[in-house]
Amino acid sequence: MSPPSADDIPIPEELTGDTSRAYSVGTTLGSYRLVQQIGAGGMGRVFVAEHALLGRQVALKVLRSELSGNIEAVKRFFAEARAVNRIKHENIIEISDFVANARGPSFYIMELLQGTTLRVLQSQEGLLSVPRALRIVVQVCRGVGAAHAASVIHRDLKPDNVFLIEREGQADFVKLLDFGVAKLTSATLEDASTYKTSAGMVVGTPDYMAPEQALGQPVDHRADIYSIGVILFELLVGRRPFVARTAREVMVQHMVTPAPGFATINPALELPLELEDLVLHCLKKDPHERPDSIQDVANRLSDILQRCRPVPGGDGRRVRLVRGKNESRLGTIGTTTALAIGTIGTTTALAIGDARRRRWPIAAAAALLIAAGLLAWSREGGQKTPAASTGARLEVSARPASPSAPSRPSPPGKEPQAASEPTPRLTVEGPAIPLETPTTTGAVAPSTAPATKAAHPSKMAAPSRRKPAKLDKNGVVNPFE
Repeated sequence: MSPPSADDIPIPEELTGDTSRAYSVGTTLGSYRLVQQIGAGGMGRVFVAEHALLGRQVALKVLRSELSGNIEAVKRFFAEARAVNRIKHENIIEISDFVANARGPSFYIMELLQGTTLRVLQSQEGLLSVPRALRIVVQVCRGVGAAHAASVIHRDLKPDNVFLIEREGQADFVKLLDFGVAKLTSATLEDASTYKTSAGMVVGTPDYMAPEQALGQPVDHRADIYSIGVILFELLVGRRPFVARTAREVMVQHMVTPAPGFATINPALELPLELEDLVLHCLKKDPHERPDSIQDVANRLSDILQRCRPVPGGDGRRVRLVRGKNESRLGTIGTTTALAIGTIGTTTALAIGDARRRRWPIAAAAALLIAAGLLAWSREGGQKTPAASTGARLEVSARPASPSAPSRPSPPGKEPQAASEPTPRLTVEGPAIPLETPTTTGAVAPSTAPATKAAHPSKMAAPSRRKPAKLDKNGVVNPFE
């Protein structure tokens, strides 16, 4: 049988008191025996309790005996149970049972957590590493976001109410506690009117209180965003933004004093400006100038966390941010330098594409290397020469014969060829396709049709042993013959 909902449990109008009796270890409340007190607050005390029949251990929160005769205190006490029961999120502590007793103590049953509060962790380890602090606060934002989605405003966010446990191998798993001063904002729900804060009444903890909350004005979800800004400031800098001798002075500072920059408190810090801007954005005095939602804060923190890199020797307390996913980074697809070679007319073009134009020296060096290679390749005798498949033109020009080339005997009846006589060379324009040309030194024999710019046969070297390429009447190489 599922446990009853908080909305199904009536709050008794007649309470007998229990104003003088405290609850000691060994006391039995309902089906539970108190084993150990583990916490206390303004409204009640928290015990480890054990079910008398099942032996299952739970956390039991009982209303303070001196408040059990106060109908308003009882309403507020059960408003917390109702608020938590409505949220049902992994980062919110679970409540499984409620007991409203008109003639004895009122209490409710929660899951028993093994861990420590963020406050204790700070006192034990001092300033946390930036990535660790951000991971904790992102989870706090998710839990608070679930509360806001259920029309619940916490109004008392502070390190004491952030409980850290280990869950399925994950350290620093967050559970939010103490919704005792939570506000139900949905006017259409019956339980929203069960308990309402009196006009002008100030509830919460002054050190983490939003300005409008300190003034006793109506608050909304942006009061929780301000409190998270204070928690972030304290985790990153090592001190709250406003410190004074009395709670009243702290509240005045929240109302009128602008939040200081990180360096004002701790000049040795090396934290990203983007992170500081987010914290100061949450600490704006005017609620309308703060982030629109706690989800916005969580998203921005998650992005910073993903790009956060520790500075060497900084123990995680000094960090820098790498570029975002839309920024240029060496080796990132879409921003790397690409080289494309194409033949345009008689000129070989090197196209360099870089989306961000940040690597042009590398591209220029690569271009020079490729251009030098092409030039050396074009001057090699007997290499494959590109010719156009359509519309390519063959021009025969002369260059001195290589001095290392062996002389050949002239055919009978002809004079020997002078070594200094020019030998023809092929130049190509148009789209390139490979075509075999003679590998020996010599000229391409002219076809029967008159070549446009062919050299005189008497000035050409001995014919090649291989069949020469043929030209049509326009002097164009026919690659199919």
